[in-house]
Amino acid sequence: MRHMRISSVVFGHLLVALALGCAPAAAKPAVSKPAAAAKKKRVKKAKDPKKALADGHAALTASKYAEAEALFRSAMVGKVRGAASIGLSETLLMTGRYGEAVKEANGAAKYDKAAKGDAAYFEAEALRRQGKLDEAIAVLRNVEKLPDARRARLLLGEVLIENGSRSEAETPLMTLIEDYNSDKIADTDGVALSYVGRAAHLLRSPQDANDAFNESERAKKGDIPTLLWRAELFLEKYDPGHAEEVTREVLAQAPNHPEALVWMAHVKLAQALDFDAAESLSRKALKVNPKLGHAYFVRPSACRRQAFAWRGLCYTRIGRLYCQHLLLNL
Repeated sequence: MRHMRISSVVFGHLLVALALGCAPAAAKPAVSKPAAAAKKKRVKKAKDPKKALADGHAALTASKYAEAEALFRSAMVGKVRGAASIGLSETLLMTGRYGEAVKEANGAAKYDKAAKGDAAYFEAEALRRQGKLDEAIAVLRNVEKLPDARRARLLLGEVLIENGSRSEAETPLMTLIEDYNSDKIADTDGVALSYVGRAAHLLRSPQDANDAFNESERAKKGDIPTLLWRAELFLEKYDPGHAEEVTREVLAQAPNHPEALVWMAHVKLAQALDFDAAESLSRKALKVNPKLGHAYFVRPSACRRQAFAWRGLCYTRIGRLYCQHLLLNL
């Protein structure tokens, strides 16, 4: 039996006042192209919905979001309608259409009861990115007890932390650790192992997180969420070299992935204070997702000196959350 040691979590308050200089006061995100196109064109249903669904996931992984959206919409018929709706909600989330993502994810479980956990995850994530943390928590609480809703429990723990309830977040996060320690997660389940790694990170046990991420990559190499979580962990521990390595792996698969572009901007700043490269990367990310608060936080034009005087805070979730909330009234 494998055992993972999690140290006791001490509740503490993080200050975000020093991030005040990075508010995107004049930013006015434009409507993304896929959103405009979706309103004009009538969707033609696919002759082979299963193939369209598979092709949609391939396009989504490759960060071809307009193509992925079209394929998922065409696959929304028959038995794969629920899965296509989940894929579409993820695509809408990646391109900053959070309100649409909420509606799409909310309806997905009606077509596929097995997708209830995933539907709740994407609905809650879209709510979270709009700053509606209490609503996101309520959605996740509805599926918290489902055995297969590990990703939803992971997000629940993270949102609770962001909402100032770190001690309460331990309960859903520890379910992942307990599943690992009781061998409920197979050595071949790379995705579930990555959830364990992320849970350990959120529980302030970076070594356990790194070990779980290593196991995850041995089981499933190149998983994008895993690599992005590793990038965040490396940056928090002042290891921009390894952060660059894993972020490049993501961008090799998905050159337009907005969050990967922003993490690479962090890397450029951490390694050499390369403002021009960071500005270029964040602008590219904002073209894909104009509402990505993380991108506004890292932009040198927005928080040049304040961010680097307190560089460690730039890599914390609370700092990014602050700038994300500044976008709500844009």
